[in-house]
Amino acid sequence: MNLALPIAVASAIVLGPGVAAAQTYGVASNAQGSSGYTMASAVAKVAVEKASMQAVVQPYAGTSTYIPLLNQGKIDFGVMNSIEAALAYAGQDTFKDNPNKNLRIAARLNDFYVSFVVRKDSGINTLADLKGKRVAWGYASQTIVLPLVRATMANAGMTENDFKPVLVPNLTKAAEALSSNAVDASFHVVGTAAVTQIDASVGGVRYLPFSTDSVRVKAMQDIVPGTLVRVMQPGPGTVGVGTPTPMMSYPTILAVGANVPDNAVYGMVKALQSNKEALVAVHALFESFDPQGMTFPIDVPYHPGAIKFYEETKQWPPKG
Repeated sequence: MNLALPIAVASAIVLGPGVAAAQTYGVASNAQGSSGYTMASAVAKVAVEKASMQAVVQPYAGTSTYIPLLNQGKIDFGVMNSIEAALAYAGQDTFKDNPNKNLRIAARLNDFYVSFVVRKDSGINTLADLKGKRVAWGYASQTIVLPLVRATMANAGMTENDFKPVLVPNLTKAAEALSSNAVDASFHVVGTAAVTQIDASVGGVRYLPFSTDSVRVKAMQDIVPGTLVRVMQPGPGTVGVGTPTPMMSYPTILAVGANVPDNAVYGMVKALQSNKEALVAVHALFESFDPQGMTFPIDVPYHPGAIKFYEETKQWPPKG
C-alpha cells in the first residue's frame, strides 16, 4: 500500500518488544461525510481491534478514482456497491475499455437504499413531482451515481429533459447544494451523515418513494441491472424516512485486490462476521449486515482467502 496516499483515519496495534511491524492495509472510501467513508472506518476499526491488523481509511473523491488503484495493487481494500464492482471488473460504462481484472470480492456488507432527498416543506412528495425542478446532476468525480440517478428518473417515467439539471461533482457537493437551496433535490443513500446535516440545516428532509409498478421497476432495472425496489422502514439512523418508503436497493461490498495475501483477507472477513455489534456502533447501516449472508452471486471473482472462510462457515457457494 502506498502510504503517501491521503489518510483520514489511522489506527494501529501496539507491538511488543522484538516484534516486527505488521503490514498496514488501506481501506478506500468516498469522501468524508459519505456513508462509504463511515463504513470503511467501521471496517478498519474492526480489523484493528478484532483481527490484530493495522488498517487505515483512505478517502477519495469517488470510486472511479480508487477502483483503478485497487486494481493496480496501490490500495488493498475498498468499500463500494456491487453494481460498480461488476462494471469495473467487466470494463463497462464508467470503466469502458478498462477492465479491472484484479478486483476481487471479500464480503457483502449491507444493502444500500437510495432515492432523492427534498426539504419537508418543498411540496415535493413523489419522484414525478420533480418535473421542472432543479435537480443535482452530473457527478463527474463519482460517475457511478449518474446511472443510478437515471434509473431513478426512469422509475418515474422521466429523463433529464423533464427537469433542470444542476451540475455537481459528487454526492457531498450535492448535499451542500440542497442545504444552500441551490437545488430542490439531491440523490443520497439512507443513513449518511450528509443527510443528517442537511436535515438539521433546513428544518427537515424526506426521501421520495419509488413506484412499485412492475413496468416502472423494469424501466429502472433496464438502466441498472441488479437493482430492486424494496421498502425502507423508519428507525434509528434513517433520517428522512418518516414512513415505510419504497426505494432502490442494492448490496454494498468490501472489495479487495487480487494481490492481498490470503491470510489477510481471511482474517478480515472472519473479524467482520464475528463483530456485527462493533460495526453497528460505528454506523447504523450495518444493522442490515447479515453475518451468515456475506456472499451473493456476482460476476466478479471472490478472493481465495474469503472463499476459504466461507467454505468453513457454509456460505459457499453463494446463493441468490
